[in-house]
Amino acid sequence: MRKKIIWLCSWYPNELDRYTGDFIQRQAQAASIYADIEVVHVVDAIEDKCNVIHVNSFLRETIYYIKAWNKISRYKDFFQIHESFISDYFSRKGKPDLVHVHIPIKSGLIALRWKRIYKLPFIVTEHYGIYNHEVEDRFSQRNYFFKFFTRRILQQASAFLPVSESLGKDVNEHACSKEFQVVPNVVDTSLFYWKEMNHPQHPFRFIHVSNGASIKNLEGILTAVELLSKQRSDFAVYFIGNTNKRHLKSAKEKKLNNKLVYFLPEMSYAEVAVQVQQSDAGLLFSFNETQSCAVLEWLCSGLPVIATNVGGVKELITVHNGLLVESSNIEQLINAMETMIDGKMKFDHQLIAAQAKLKYSYDAVGKTLALVYNKIV
Repeated sequence: MRKKIIWLCSWYPNELDRYTGDFIQRQAQAASIYADIEVVHVVDAIEDKCNVIHVNSFLRETIYYIKAWNKISRYKDFFQIHESFISDYFSRKGKPDLVHVHIPIKSGLIALRWKRIYKLPFIVTEHYGIYNHEVEDRFSQRNYFFKFFTRRILQQASAFLPVSESLGKDVNEHACSKEFQVVPNVVDTSLFYWKEMNHPQHPFRFIHVSNGASIKNLEGILTAVELLSKQRSDFAVYFIGNTNKRHLKSAKEKKLNNKLVYFLPEMSYAEVAVQVQQSDAGLLFSFNETQSCAVLEWLCSGLPVIATNVGGVKELITVHNGLLVESSNIEQLINAMETMIDGKMKFDHQLIAAQAKLKYSYDAVGKTLALVYNKIV
């Protein structure tokens, strides 16, 4: 029997922002294979409205757009909207079996309230990479309210599901002690899969996909490209995403012309998949990562990956699917890139894709979530 689950999502794609939380949306789609999922998300907007989207027979998204005059009215509306939703849910479907929170603050506040009033158990998935010393907006620097309620939400959750082992350990170190089970992010393997090119590409093509945030260390990649270009020119790096103007300026100053570096704009999930399938290897040089959806997509596409030995990403790379380098170590990065370009390591692309699909496909993650739900209710 399918469980009835309400997803309270602090991040989720919407009309104003198509990409923030898209990985949560893919997890919702995965969960809907085995459970009845209703997503609720509230967005600050310039006018009040509500969009209800039936993604499939078992996944319904309710996105509320609210116009708040100040912080007090915003929180008041936030709670009132959720009370209106749960009332409507009871009238349509009866009592849900479980509430699933994604990102404790602020949707977890609703879960705490519903647990007290309606006796609804809840679980928490954390995606947020703030439990470390690397990021500027780290947990230790947040205000008392944020830290107190994050801890309380985690402590009262019936299960804690970080997307990586590293993130689970970081939460335990920086926030509160909580047993956890890893449930990874999801890849649409109907888009990201191994596709052998009819004609091998020359030069060797690396791909990097990110929002260009400082933690992604694009500057480090550009420095490696500059130094490597003094020795050879049989490679290129394609950057996809919201690239900071500073990176464009840096590439120009380093005289990295379009034969070595390409900056492509933010594009759809399906368009990214096409670019990945035209590449030879993934390239990630981040200071920290909770898991990295990009790396999962590269692996599902059969690409070997160069990545830094940090956070959740280090759990994904073995000698069979890539190379790990130390964070900020430009020399190691250059050596790894040369190893890939020269084909010094042989990779079974089909095997890389097949093994990744077993872990990160919709069906794989959906089954894992279904087991968690059935264990609790």
